[in-house]
Amino acid sequence: NTITDFSDWSERFRKLVLTLGSFESNTKMQLRKQTNIKLIHLAKDFLHSATIYAKIIISEKFLDDDKKTIKPISNAGQAGGQKFLARNIFFKFCYDDQNLYESDEFAAKTGGHELRGLMQYYNCMIPNLYVPMMA
Repeated sequence: NTITDFSDWSERFRKLVLTLGSFESNTKMQLRKQTNIKLIHLAKDFLHSATIYAKIIISEKFLDDDKKTIKPISNAGQAGGQKFLARNIFFKFCYDDQNLYESDEFAAKTGGHELRGLMQYYNCMIPNLYVPMMA
């Protein structure tokens, strides 16, 4: 897979994590290594793509929606700012556009808490509970 493969990032991540979790003590080291390398490449590709599109979204914050390169999506909830979808990556630009948080700072903190919450769910290793890739 290369950076131009924009398939479902989270599904690819889920499959690799499941594969890693299925290894037994007698699993060949070469297979372990190959799977970990695939996971590292996926993470690098995801982070690279997310960074490129996040920079575009941030740089165009003050443009009218019809002038933005990446258009906001409207069916992803009201709280916490605009949401975008680019190359199958969901972006949430956290600011207080609905006056729910008292300030953009509090909206951004809420977004940070959402990310930390997802990481904690992932760390629980609950069977059949999957979280999306995030950066």
